[in-house]
Amino acid sequence: MPRPALEVADIFRDHDPAWRRAAKGVSGAGHVSLAQLKVMAAIEACRTAALGGHVAACTACGHTHIAYNSCRNRHCPKCQGVAARDWLERRAADLLPVPYYHVVFSRLACYCTVKGIEPAAVDSTTLLGLHAALVAESLSKDPRNLLKHTIAVWNICRRRVPGWPGSPLSSPFKTEPFMIPLEAFPAGFQQDVAAFETRMTNWDLLDDPEPMAKETIYMRVIKRTRELFGVGLNPHAFRSIAATFLAESSPEDALYARPLLGHRQQQTTERYYIRASQIDAARIVSTALRGIRDA
Repeated sequence: MPRPALEVADIFRDHDPAWRRAAKGVSGAGHVSLAQLKVMAAIEACRTAALGGHVAACTACGHTHIAYNSCRNRHCPKCQGVAARDWLERRAADLLPVPYYHVVFSRLACYCTVKGIEPAAVDSTTLLGLHAALVAESLSKDPRNLLKHTIAVWNICRRRVPGWPGSPLSSPFKTEPFMIPLEAFPAGFQQDVAAFETRMTNWDLLDDPEPMAKETIYMRVIKRTRELFGVGLNPHAFRSIAATFLAESSPEDALYARPLLGHRQQQTTERYYIRASQIDAARIVSTALRGIRDA
């Protein structure tokens, strides 16, 4: 086979040093890993004197031919390109004429195999057992997140793979909605809620005769609060306002803020307030700087 006029190795030899010099110091440009550098070096040296070679000589006429050694790097298009194409053709010959999906949930498969659970019988109880096994193994830093990934992959397979056994899975750790009685809040907050209810008495959010989607209710609340207060507030903002008021006015009742905000852990609620405090501080500093600038 004749040698092509231009090879990848030629581009590397001619332009790689200049490219590295030009990209040096530019963020995100020209950065390659050590493994990538080794591949580039192997491609540059492939079938050159740098890798050595052997001489073939004709015993009859004395003609000699020098053949340089190949780099044998699997990324090299010169010495491994044909081998890569042959390998792909052999693998393609083994495939059936149907769509293929690559999915990974080996932990669930191993657990079901050990426990003798058929795929059609996988349910929330199976997931709880898998989570307990992951915790006992101590090999996963976040067993619950691994379980969440397993559930997501399982449900994707049910949607895309015809005949996938079993039913849709959901997390067995879903928390039940938590309702705090109004009497548990400070008297001032209760008075504000009563005043708000009075103002909203003549307006029915659910005045539509047909059931509304959550998105519709969400947008109607924003629209109505913008009409009443000049600022559109979404339903989550009401929870945030109530939790913030509770934490500031009655710190001893701050534990109620976690279920009110729907947080699973108290640490999440604490980070929420820390971030909110930082935002407020930034606003105060920004206002002060604008005042200095305008003065």
